[in-house]
Amino acid sequence: MLSFKWLNALVSVLIIILIIAFSQTSASGSQGSSITIKLIDEKPLVEISGGIFNFIEIAENLKAHGYELRKSEKLSDGSYLITFPISWSDSDEFLLIYDLTEILPHLAKPVIIAIEYPSSLQVVHNLTEACIYENKQLLIAVKKVEVTVWTLIFSIIVLFAAPSLCAFAIALWSRRVLKLSRLEEYQVASKKVNKLMIIFNYAPAALLLMGFLIVFLPTPPLLGLPSAISVAWRVSFIWATALAFALTLFAPLAFLLLTWTRLHGKYLKPILKEIPPFRKMLEYEKDVKKFSLVANLLPLSLIFIIIVINSLAYDPLSKFIQPLFLQQFLIIIGFLMGFVGMSLIIDLSSRKGMVAMDERLLRIFLEAVSKVGLKKAPPIIKVRTFYGTVANAGVIGLFRRKVVVTETAEKNLDDEELSTIILHEIGHIKYNHMPIAIVFALVFVFTVGNSYGFIADFLKTLKQAFNASEILIMLVTISVYIALFISWFLMLYFVIRVFERKADDFVLKIGINPEAYVKALVKLSVLNLIPIEASKGQEAFQTHPTVIKRLRKVAAKYGVSEERLKELVDTVIKELYEDRYGEGSRNDVKAS
Repeated sequence: MLSFKWLNALVSVLIIILIIAFSQTSASGSQGSSITIKLIDEKPLVEISGGIFNFIEIAENLKAHGYELRKSEKLSDGSYLITFPISWSDSDEFLLIYDLTEILPHLAKPVIIAIEYPSSLQVVHNLTEACIYENKQLLIAVKKVEVTVWTLIFSIIVLFAAPSLCAFAIALWSRRVLKLSRLEEYQVASKKVNKLMIIFNYAPAALLLMGFLIVFLPTPPLLGLPSAISVAWRVSFIWATALAFALTLFAPLAFLLLTWTRLHGKYLKPILKEIPPFRKMLEYEKDVKKFSLVANLLPLSLIFIIIVINSLAYDPLSKFIQPLFLQQFLIIIGFLMGFVGMSLIIDLSSRKGMVAMDERLLRIFLEAVSKVGLKKAPPIIKVRTFYGTVANAGVIGLFRRKVVVTETAEKNLDDEELSTIILHEIGHIKYNHMPIAIVFALVFVFTVGNSYGFIADFLKTLKQAFNASEILIMLVTISVYIALFISWFLMLYFVIRVFERKADDFVLKIGINPEAYVKALVKLSVLNLIPIEASKGQEAFQTHPTVIKRLRKVAAKYGVSEERLKELVDTVIKELYEDRYGEGSRNDVKAS
């Protein structure tokens, strides 16, 4: 137990600490003041902080001269803070000239003057790094503001060079893997091709997204390109944002697509012609290229238009609508425009590839509809290719949903098999999977659209707590955004896989020939060179559950043994792959 002497000593120490802390706090409020000009916005911000005499008089004087006070407050340590924007000059000699002579007598001495700007800008001004002024005339002049050469070079590297080099490396690796896959059986070859497709679909795009986040977002040590363009060229922030978006995402993506097309033609196409399943797919190469180009670029064009509309409409509408509600409203409008645009692309692409409906497909479809008991049958169309695949079926249409069956799928499936696939697609319509997916996507849009404030606060706390460097802050910001996008795709694919299982359940409840459904699923997989089995990691990046899981579910429902299931799978693979393309083709390759 502590004695009174120790208690008195402890209290005395605490009192001394408090006195020292109080004296330090009091002194901090009278250690002069600072004037900082920040070149971070369409209009430069002037920030006056520290010891200010006649605070109210200065604030009123600034208002009288037409300045908009963004901040005007007394801080907890007794000092003050005033922040207000100033306009760029129209003079040919100076971009910015500002006379602070009248303010100097009202500030505690010494007054430290500084201009803050990110390293992505080159600024010529009349101040040294830290100018200390007493009572004398002060005229701040900014003569030149440009985006630095290294910033432009760095932007070109991360936006154009890095994704293209990644695509080149994938093309070379793909050529090697495809050469070897010609000598392998279906299960091994399809797994390798599936891994290649995942890497091709995500690696270059992830690098491009990373470059976009580095250059576009206002993260240190770079100023976001919209702000840099606005400041350096003194253009409206609205049009600077639109131009920056076109330069940092639209142009690099177009360049990446063109690069991949050239790489595909030079390195991959000669190998694909020697692999019979791909040889068939190459018949649809032009259609697939057109669909991919439009499907990638049109949504970006819509987003580009949305950014401009958002920038133009936000300020006028914010006077009548609560800003937070307005932001949410514009986010929803933007998302719906993008979704409608994508739906129209798919719909128009399917109509363009539409072929004449034959009596067999129509008869099977009407029989399937009668089994379900739908009051009104959805339309059905037959196309040459769909979503860039050769053999498939699906549901399209935003307002009036349609069942789509490809020509190759119809030719290779018998009546029972085709009926089960059509019933599966009707299940998606019956359970309203598309509207549910839209709601789920809206949740993601809200999450990402409103995450910037949260991320900014988190990074500010990180910097204050750990004195983190600007490079670390930038890397954390990029990592958070990429994690959000990856999480979104993984969650979306998970939800779609749940929908696929529900559609499978729908087919099984109706009562079908289980072996017909098994053979139909295996046939579509083999025709599209999709692996029957895949790892959990591969499945996470797929819109459908692995085929073997779906087959075992059908087998369990109808009591099909594992041996019989394996026999059915092997029979289809032998019929569609081994007998058609297999040993003879591989022997020819070995001989060559």
